[in-house]
This record gives sequence, C-alpha cells and structure tokens, in this order.
Amino acid sequence: FGKERAMSEALGGAGWNCTLQEMKKGINTLAAMGINLFILHGFYYECEHQGSQSDWPTSFFYQNPYWRHFKIFSDYIRRISFINSQGRAVVRCGIYYPVREMSEYMVNGEETVEGMKLNDAFHGVMNSLLEHQTDVDMIDRDCLLNSTFRGEKLCVGTQEFELLLFPSCMDSDDELVDKISDWKQAGGKVLVYDMDSSKKDIWKSVKRELKPYLEILQGNGEEIYTNHRTDGENHFFFVCKLRRRQGADSWNFKGVMQQPAENIFAGA
Repeated sequence: FGKERAMSEALGGAGWNCTLQEMKKGINTLAAMGINLFILHGFYYECEHQGSQSDWPTSFFYQNPYWRHFKIFSDYIRRISFINSQGRAVVRCGIYYPVREMSEYMVNGEETVEGMKLNDAFHGVMNSLLEHQTDVDMIDRDCLLNSTFRGEKLCVGTQEFELLLFPSCMDSDDELVDKISDWKQAGGKVLVYDMDSSKKDIWKSVKRELKPYLEILQGNGEEIYTNHRTDGENHFFFVCKLRRRQGADSWNFKGVMQQPAENIFAGA
C-alpha cells in the first residue's frame, strides 16, 4: 500500500515470568517479518487491583524487574525500526489470500472440513517459505486486480512480485483469470497448491522458479528467518535465529556477498 511503516502491537500476555531474552527474541522475529513500528503491550500505571493484574500481563513499566534495562532494550528496537525503514522490502513471492474461499467453507461461524484443509494448506505454504528464508506477502483479489506489470514483475505499491501462489480451490472469475493470464504472458510465474500438498513439495517448486538469495550451508534453516531490503545498490539483511544451539551456522548470500557468512551468531 506504499506505507512507510508496518506496525505490530506485540508481547502482550507474555506473563510476569517472561525474560528480557525472550522479549528480544519476540522483537527479532517480528523484525524478520518486516515490522518497523513496535507497540509494546502494555505500560500500566498501577497493578494494585485484580483487573489490572490480569489484563494481559506483563507490564513493561516500573513494575517489571527489567525496567531498569528498558532504555537499552528500547534503543535496540529503535535501531531495528530504522534499518527496517530504509529503502524497500524485497518480497519476490506473493500468496493469494483466500478469504472469499474461506467464507464458502463456513457454517454457523465454524470451518467445515474443507475449510480446515484450506486453512492448513494456506498457512503451511507460508511457513514453508519462511522456514526457507523466502519472504512472502499476502495479496488479495482487489490488490491483484489493481496491480501493474513492470516486465515480468507484478507491482503492488512498492512490492514487485516475481511469483504468485494460488490454492487449487480458488473462486476465480473472468476478471481475475484475465489478469493472471495477462501477467503470465508478460513472463510472470504462477504456482498452484492443493489441499494435500506437503511443505517440502511446495518449497521444491518455489525453489525451481526463484533462486533464493540466502542459502543455508550448515545449520537448521527452519529456525532462521530473514528480512531483505534494498536501498539503491545497498542490501540490508536482518537475520533472526529462534534458538541458540551449539555448533556453527554457515550460509551464503547469493549475489550479495562473495564469501559465506559463518557462525554469525557466535557470542550473540
């Protein structure tokens, strides 16, 4: 939509036993998803009454045992917000948001069996891409119809998609089919997943069409998320590792770095 900021109200309901390390991990994960405006929930004036004590704890205010470190923590969030606001996000893959299809698979406000399969498949595709360091944005029918073409890329706001994924049960109409067909003729790439597609098969299909910028040479890629931005000829990568484990990680930023980056989290 051409907005400079992507906001998330975050860390609410973490509980009073949430450590500063866990808070940092939550911020890192959101940053790897492209968030650059963080609203922490919440800062309570007082916690003396039962209602305030149970309203999505913890409080980040003076009641929190980590309050004395909050300046350092907030400065860290500020720097992340700055980096994630430079240039534009590089999101080469889009997934069609099947909200109309889901509405057809609802009865009395509950998902049918078909609806649960679509829901699982949709989120399975997204998770498979994210776990293989491939950012993905959802695109709905209106955005797709209002998009423009720039060569082989489908443009929505500042995003330039090279590949779109659609469910096999998509409720398409002539206008939508014509738009997709026109883009394919311009060189755009389209993949269709069905309700029984495995995450592994989806990723293999995407990898054949889009060569990833980040290749995991050693380590568990499913625990590594990344956010890629460009500003002119400059590339920015924010990399988040969900868990600290023994052993080195090694990866290669294809087309960006000449040498593999090894053990980037050592001492972090």
